[in-house]
Amino acid sequence: MTNANLNGWEFVLKDDVEVRWDGVSDPSPDHVEILKGLGAVDNKTANATISFNLHGFLETDPNHYCFLMGPPNYFVDGAKPMAAIIRSDWYKHTSLQYCWKITTPNKVIKFPAGTPFLFLFNYPKNLLETTDFFIKKATPDQTQAMAEYGSRRDSFDRSGFKFPNLYRKQLDSKPSPKDPIIYE
Repeated sequence: MTNANLNGWEFVLKDDVEVRWDGVSDPSPDHVEILKGLGAVDNKTANATISFNLHGFLETDPNHYCFLMGPPNYFVDGAKPMAAIIRSDWYKHTSLQYCWKITTPNKVIKFPAGTPFLFLFNYPKNLLETTDFFIKKATPDQTQAMAEYGSRRDSFDRSGFKFPNLYRKQLDSKPSPKDPIIYE
């Protein structure tokens, strides 16, 4: 999880932001009230969303996209971050904004100062075209290796350490480096 947080850039709020949505989701911005943080956030995107305003432009190398998302492993009760891909080589018509969907009506949703509200990372434009990703059924050897890993992890947890320490100490079931990620 820590690694996910370190593979991009996180933006945090300078000031408190508080909003309240009346439960109506339509093209009118009037249904989300900005209680604190006007200027840092606006309701112009409507449909129960707020836009955090970065008051600047995003620029990357010409052959890259930027993926914008909510901060990894961080949650706000009553709101969900949206995802976006920005082509910074041509997206120059407005300052960068990032949207969150308000999901709980008639409740004050708080984003305190210091709260991360945006995470972004860049990647090559041709990444999808040049990457293969396979999901296949586990072989009996892989199933056994996963069971052994689970047993070692349980033993490690019982000794007082937790998963992040297991990961840091690089304890594994000794799979081959070329084995794929497996999901059933």
